Amino acid sequence: MAQQISTNTFGVAKWVVSADATQGTHTTIQAAINSAASGDTIYIRDGTYTENLTLKAGVNLTSFSSNLRDPNVIIKGNATFTGAGSVSIGGIGLQTNGAAFLTISGSAASLVDLIDCFLNCADATGIVYSSSSVNSGYRIRYCNGDIGAIGIGLFANSGAGVTSVIHSRFINSGGSSTASSTSGGSLTFEYTTMFSPLSTSSTGNVTLLYSEISTFTQNVAAVAITGSTTHSFIGSTFISGTASAITVGAGSTLILNNCNIYSANANNVTGAGSLIYNGNSFVNLGPGVSPGVNVTTLAPRQFGTTLINSQQPCFLAFLSTDQTNATGDGTIATVAFDTIVYDQGSNFTTGASAQFTAPYTGKYFFSTTAKMTPGVVGTNQFNVRLVATSRTLQSLVLQPGGAGIAAAPTVSGIIDMTAGDTLHVTAIGSNGTKSTNINGTASPYVTFLSGYLVC
Repeated sequence: MAQQISTNTFGVAKWVVSADATQGTHTTIQAAINSAASGDTIYIRDGTYTENLTLKAGVNLTSFSSNLRDPNVIIKGNATFTGAGSVSIGGIGLQTNGAAFLTISGSAASLVDLIDCFLNCADATGIVYSSSSVNSGYRIRYCNGDIGAIGIGLFANSGAGVTSVIHSRFINSGGSSTASSTSGGSLTFEYTTMFSPLSTSSTGNVTLLYSEISTFTQNVAAVAITGSTTHSFIGSTFISGTASAITVGAGSTLILNNCNIYSANANNVTGAGSLIYNGNSFVNLGPGVSPGVNVTTLAPRQFGTTLINSQQPCFLAFLSTDQTNATGDGTIATVAFDTIVYDQGSNFTTGASAQFTAPYTGKYFFSTTAKMTPGVVGTNQFNVRLVATSRTLQSLVLQPGGAGIAAAPTVSGIIDMTAGDTLHVTAIGSNGTKSTNINGTASPYVTFLSGYLVC
């Protein structure tokens, strides 16, 4: 049957699309778009419309009767936009049909706003965004969606502009472990939950605010960061199953602030990049394994009561038996700590060249005591030193008296260290004869060294 009207001059809606020609101005959405001008809204009656669309700047699409979880209007096909201007799509189900349901490309300032939509990635990644304009982008607000097949994600962003996903939720019924990706521009998640992974690369930048990314059933990283930019995650939750929850690649920096991270992997956060964190909770779901962080550069801002981090450098070592005739004639003797009580991160080596090696650049607190007993009568001068790559701290004791009268100089302080710097302890006795012992006992510890990363 032919259409009854070509324009709805007397109705509230100027443009109406309906499969029933008697109920609208057009039977296809594209025909209505072609007729409309900037500032117009096209209303779409219930039904599934299998067609590829070329969107027009300023022409908006909306459904007559919106149902977010089971949409009454479904557009099955690829909607493309390359024009300068904005388009909004509201209350509509967008479904892939062998290709993305939305493609934003070209070099114009193309903006698309998806509001109260159901985004169904049935057989392809849903959004492909590649516009080179820094003023282009898309925004997803109050939407639901589903990743319905393996090998696909919600979006693939390489455009230069700004994208955002706000107050939305996306399930993963297809069990896809393929990440939604961003390699350019900036992406913000805010109050959003997604049950499939997210990845960044190149210059793509991601900010997560009070959001959740869960890949528990796929056992892959919830977020994989590579590239050369700094990313910020605030108040968000990451759940990854047996994989590390977050990986940070070389050249990338991640700032974590008050996030919850759950993983059955020993390293909740890992990689060759840099991590700056504050007040986070690293929670391990696997029995018998301490949760931790294993990144090349670690810079805690502060340690809150909820932080559990087995990779924060912290150690205690002691000397269990005497180093006999180690000094006394001014010889600088390295204290050969032979026993480790604990060493988080495994950064301390024992033996004749006992030393701590800083795994991260930062400021470290150290404290040491070395008990020394002279073998000859006379005034003895004892000193003990914390000898780091960057600087040396020393304590000096003068002990008058006879042989066997011991002294135990103590020195402590905060030392700045670069990753790879070392620290060891030296003891010096001076009374002319090399007959001074550095004393060691199994309990209590009389010669010991402890330290930890402060900031």
